[in-house]
Amino acid sequence: MTSRVIVAAIALCGPTAVAWAPVTGGSAKVASRHPWHAPSRASSRPMTAALDTDSEYEYNYDYADTYGEASSDPNVAAVDAADRISKLLDSGSATTKRGGGGSAGARALERSDEEEIAAILEELPVLGEKGRFNAATRRYKKLMSLGGVADGPAYTGILTACAKGKIPQIAEKVVKDMVEMPPADGLKLSDFKLALRACARGARPEEAQEVLQHMEKAGVTPDTDCFEMAMRSCIRAPTGQEKAIESGARNIMYKMRQSGIEPDYNLYGALLQVLVRARRYKEALASFELLCIAGAPSVSHYQNAMTAAVRVKDIDTIKSLLSEMNLEGTIHADTAQMLIDATKAVADAGEWRLACSLLARLPEPRPVKTYHAVIASCSRAKNSKTTVQLFDQMRAEGLEPKRQTYNAVLHSTQSVGDFESANKVLSLMSENGITLNTVTYNIAISTRARIGDYRGAINLLAEMEIAGLEPSVVSYATAINAAAKGNSSTAATMLVKEMGPRWGLVPNQYVFTAAISACENDPDDTTAAKSAQQIVDVMAEVGIEDEEVKQRLGKQVTEQLHRDRAVMDNAHLKADEEKLGVGLGRQLEV
Repeated sequence: MTSRVIVAAIALCGPTAVAWAPVTGGSAKVASRHPWHAPSRASSRPMTAALDTDSEYEYNYDYADTYGEASSDPNVAAVDAADRISKLLDSGSATTKRGGGGSAGARALERSDEEEIAAILEELPVLGEKGRFNAATRRYKKLMSLGGVADGPAYTGILTACAKGKIPQIAEKVVKDMVEMPPADGLKLSDFKLALRACARGARPEEAQEVLQHMEKAGVTPDTDCFEMAMRSCIRAPTGQEKAIESGARNIMYKMRQSGIEPDYNLYGALLQVLVRARRYKEALASFELLCIAGAPSVSHYQNAMTAAVRVKDIDTIKSLLSEMNLEGTIHADTAQMLIDATKAVADAGEWRLACSLLARLPEPRPVKTYHAVIASCSRAKNSKTTVQLFDQMRAEGLEPKRQTYNAVLHSTQSVGDFESANKVLSLMSENGITLNTVTYNIAISTRARIGDYRGAINLLAEMEIAGLEPSVVSYATAINAAAKGNSSTAATMLVKEMGPRWGLVPNQYVFTAAISACENDPDDTTAAKSAQQIVDVMAEVGIEDEEVKQRLGKQVTEQLHRDRAVMDNAHLKADEEKLGVGLGRQLEV
């Protein structure tokens, strides 16, 4: 079968045919077989059946990796592959004739280890420059399996491929080989930088530290760029490795100090990002300050510094950052998330005026959570007018407030006695299917308490039970306070007495203080004295641990007991005094 017949057969197999180009010239180095990659016939790709020979070697890199991407037209690609193989076969036939016979195809494709090593050494720089990292990696492994040693350009080529292909694991192994088997022209700092660039792009801090160790072993001094790239390898490390990231950053900084190198602007910027990733927010802010000394911060630097300040709730730093950014005009849509975080932080800190100002600068639609934070801040400041305005603005933007936002508006309106707005909010909750929870009921009860409507407060407690909600101690304390404002010691006493048996609640000092206040406000001395007797019975039953509180409540209730001595029950008072450990002014037996 002639070579042209073989070529025709290969052309039918498509563009995936595997071929070797002839190599002329070039020197070869031979060393012991490399331990981390031995040749494998099983992993190599055989040629098509027409070119399957008994050659001693099988080669496992394909046409596309060697000669470029295949044509989109399979027929054109097949013809192109056939032409190339034809030239190889023709060249091999001529060589065979000059050498005196033998199988033409086998002799053309067969070459010695030395020739193969020489070919690889010539190919690696080209593959690296073109970014053919897969092919470069395979050829480098082939070189090692043949016992070859890379020269300077070959090391540069494979490391360039690793940097472009983000392959830090291979880059670190190549650096190790390079240190153990250095090229004749010596080790170059630029090659180590290529490996560190691969670690930075591949987000592998472990390999970056290994490369620095190899440099130390080889006596190569890293420069600032080396440490910056090593630091950047920590930035994109996988989530959940905060401790490893922090440890890596500390090790890199330690090695840098050992080298006597002072951090520069870029290194401080990388360190800032790493510390934020590692959740070391105070250290991140310190790094930002040093960065500002070294140069003008960028938008990303401000974003990282703001994240750190928000996490530690450093309001002064947040204000300072916002002021600087505003002066430099860096607040825009791209930094909206940073502004959202800052708005929530200052709102939570009670800086409602600044929070409102920042909220106004946010692009629409503004986040529901941010709206709630600002509304809640205004509510805590008892600024009912602004609270209601923001609530209406939120709904006008098509946003549906959550229940906690309704509660904040209710709290704000009831705190200033704006019951009309409070009722409007309650109606909106009902219309929008927002069920009332314990907090909402407590706010509503507090609204009744402000005007002394203890009957309305008691009705709300009943509504809670119907709705399947259990009242809290706060619920009862607020309702008892409503009874005190309504001058009804009878209602207050009833509520105190039912807390334990009905709901298993234990009255606290606020409950007893409100109940005694109801006695103080009750105009009827006899009713007030009787109520005081029942209140002190509950006090003795549950006990009061705080001695100061116990003495204060004992003194207050004693005054109410003495408003009508005729109804004082000395037997009960004596037992109560023994339980409480305080005197209640009972009449002594003669």
